[in-house]
Amino acid sequence: MSEKQEIKIESAEQFDAEIKKIQEIFQEKESEHTWQGFDEALSRLTIMIQNGAYKYESSFLHGLKVLRKSILNSLLTDRTRLSGTAVELIEEIAKALGPKFQPMADTYVAAILKLCMRTNKIFITRAQKCMIGIIKVSYIPAVIPKFREALQDPSKNLRACAAEFILASLEANDVGSLTDYIDDLELAIREGAIDSTPAVRATTKKTFEVYKLKFDLRLQDFVDTLPGTTKKYLGIQDKQPPKPFRPPLRKAYSYAQAKENPQPLSQTAPSTINKRGVTGGAQRVKSKESNAEEKTKVRRAFTK
Repeated sequence: MSEKQEIKIESAEQFDAEIKKIQEIFQEKESEHTWQGFDEALSRLTIMIQNGAYKYESSFLHGLKVLRKSILNSLLTDRTRLSGTAVELIEEIAKALGPKFQPMADTYVAAILKLCMRTNKIFITRAQKCMIGIIKVSYIPAVIPKFREALQDPSKNLRACAAEFILASLEANDVGSLTDYIDDLELAIREGAIDSTPAVRATTKKTFEVYKLKFDLRLQDFVDTLPGTTKKYLGIQDKQPPKPFRPPLRKAYSYAQAKENPQPLSQTAPSTINKRGVTGGAQRVKSKESNAEEKTKVRRAFTK
């Protein structure tokens, strides 16, 4: 039989007694001689929660309040194993409480963000998994401003984690729950899109895709405020204005072409030339000569 099956809490009084034992264990300072006892105590509490101890809500919440400092100290310890046990405990607390985790979210979220600043990847991976797990079951939209502030931190590890937490928050919460934090979300997108860390930019682009679906009615107004560089990183293409209509140019007949390929006069000259041009002019000259001769004959006949 596993330890999880052996620890059964059948009353609030029993749970209160268990909390008191754990509290006594943590009276000692963490050291090489005490940390394993801390680890075992937190593991036991985790198992009790998994077995339904949270059903005694009043005792459960009181016990968490009493042990808050001990849990936080264990979470932020440099001992990998003890910190990991505390992370697992916080995840179980969030699963048990669901949205009711919100009142204690500020305390634990701040500590988890500190873990994200560590250089040891084990701490970072655990913290990231824990925070995203909390968001999925407890939603906690009220901590979005904390994530947005973390995007401005010098630590690139923290910024990368914060970007992931903002994405998870946007995915987990409905539009109504996010409305009060829309300014923080838009500022996070604006800043994260041009972050110096590629991981932050990539995650922010995913966040923007979710934002487009959930806030389609204000999308264009938001996009219109973004600088060109930000639009580029988010994959936004500016709409090109329509090109004005221009009629096609007539084919020009150059002087060189005319010289090489002379066209007949009938093709190059207007049709009026045939009526009024060369032929018409000759006829008019001939007509004038005939009229002059006729006038001469009349004048001679008149003088005789």
